[in-house]
Amino acid sequence: MTPTPLSTPRHQLQNDHLPEAEEVQLDLSLCSNPLGPPTSATAVLVDFHGRRRRELALPPHNAAALLQDAFAEDLSAGGRNVHPRSLVLGRGVSEFITMLARILHYDGRRVAVIVPEYTGTVTAFAFADFVGPVDTAHDSAELRLDRVRHAMQEYDYVILSNPSNPLGHYLDPDALLRICRKNPTAILVVDEEYIRFQPNGRSLAGADVNNLVVWQSAGKTYSIVGCRVGVMWTRHPILLARAKARVVDWPVSLLDASVALAALQDTAWRDASLKKVQAEAQALHELLTELGGTVSGGIHFRFLHLHDPNPLAAYLDSQGIRVRTFQGNQPGRAAGIRIMAPENLRQRQRLAEVLRARPQELSL
Repeated sequence: MTPTPLSTPRHQLQNDHLPEAEEVQLDLSLCSNPLGPPTSATAVLVDFHGRRRRELALPPHNAAALLQDAFAEDLSAGGRNVHPRSLVLGRGVSEFITMLARILHYDGRRVAVIVPEYTGTVTAFAFADFVGPVDTAHDSAELRLDRVRHAMQEYDYVILSNPSNPLGHYLDPDALLRICRKNPTAILVVDEEYIRFQPNGRSLAGADVNNLVVWQSAGKTYSIVGCRVGVMWTRHPILLARAKARVVDWPVSLLDASVALAALQDTAWRDASLKKVQAEAQALHELLTELGGTVSGGIHFRFLHLHDPNPLAAYLDSQGIRVRTFQGNQPGRAAGIRIMAPENLRQRQRLAEVLRARPQELSL
């Protein structure tokens, strides 16, 4: 494999300057913070070109511990005490999805996945029962919570994302804790990848129940998905021990840990950017609703329910706008298009112009 050539002139790197990426088209297919990554995080990479370059010759002895402490501090900001030893550090939420799926499949556990759900979860837990609504277009947080309530009475493990991917429904954390307490023999596993994008969202990490597992990462919030860093939290001693036994001695690289650490510590950038993103997402919701669309979600993206999403997606792509399509005939999925909140007013106006100029047969 031929390595990618260095695209940034060395004199720019030496001057601590990183040029902005060129905007070839409007890509609204992603689900990371559109305003990221923060400069505080990318500036770390410049340091490794200079004063920290010799650190790359050494194993990342302290990187994992520092990052684990940073995650614990970040999760404790909600008022609960999350000790670093209650966390397992790994390569994003995806590693924990795969890890738990293998453990539960091997153990022959009864597993339910509350769908619609994230593609990676649906794929990894293909052996589980998918518990979905009768009609995804009319699904809601209340109906989703009701499915969790019933599943916790019938299964050993119940898996869900909160807020959900791709519909963006958010379940009240207190309601989820009440369900856990009423069903102490079942374990609830919650993927909180998008919790920071939820207005007034609260993590379940640190809750005083033993039958709860929480996954989080810094990838989507800070737009550093390329840095594979995430954590698993639980008070369940056996699950915690089994997860720790399956991660390698140095679960993340020095580069990944350093970038993520800088991002997690930049809470001012996080709070300011999320406020802007939430405002743009609400404006996107109003635009899609005005045009007659059936829309779900309350986080940084919106889901536009369409029986066949391909024609509209193809039209948008022809106009230089990319979106993410979902096919309803696939297990655990809903039919429609997921659209990320535009970065700014200019991008939103461009999207609005293209949607309003769409061919008449492309109804929303």
